Amino acid sequence: MAEQLTKILELSALPNVVVQVLPFKLGAHPALESNFTILGLPNSPEIVFVEGLIGSVYLEHEEDLRRYREIFNRLKSIVLSPEDTANVLAELRDSYRDDFQVPLSASAEHPWQHNRRRGQMSLTGQEIHGLAWRKASHSANDGACVEVALVGGRVAVRDSKNPGGNWLRYPARTWQDFISIVKGEGAGRSSHK
Repeated sequence: MAEQLTKILELSALPNVVVQVLPFKLGAHPALESNFTILGLPNSPEIVFVEGLIGSVYLEHEEDLRRYREIFNRLKSIVLSPEDTANVLAELRDSYRDDFQVPLSASAEHPWQHNRRRGQMSLTGQEIHGLAWRKASHSANDGACVEVALVGGRVAVRDSKNPGGNWLRYPARTWQDFISIVKGEGAGRSSHK
C-alpha cells in the first residue's frame, strides 16, 4: 500500500494530473452509491459512464449529463485541496510503512527488535505463542476466520487457519474505527475503548 500511495503522490505532481481526496469524515455525499466518469473527446458529445452494484451503463441524454456535471461540481466543492490531499496521502503512506505488516520471526535477538532496513518489528517465537489470540465471534462453520491479539498498544490480526503465518498490526484506533464501520456506527464512534 505504501508503494501505491507513493505512486499516486508522484503522479499528482505532474502538471496534467490533479488528485483530491474526499474525506470519509464528511459522511454522505452525492456520489456515494456509484462510481461515474464523465467522458469527453474533442468534437464529440460527452457521455457519462456509471458503474454500480448491478452493472454499468453509458448515459448520453442531456438531462443525465447535466445531473452528473452538477454532482461532479458538488464533489469538487467539498474535496480537500491538492496540497491538503498530498499531505493526507503522505501521512497515510507513512503509517503503512511504520505500522502495517509485522512478519513473524523466531530468530529475533530481543523482543520487539527493530528491523531498521524494513522499519518493522518482530517478536520471538515464545512471545508469539504467549499472545492472547481471540477468534472472531462470527466465524464460518469450519471456524475459518481471523484472530486478534493486543500487541504493544496495537492490534495484531492473523488468519486462524494459518496461525504460524504472517500477521498484520494496526494502531488500536484504526482497528476500532474499522470495527465501528463494520457495525454501522461510523468511524470515531466506536463503543470499544
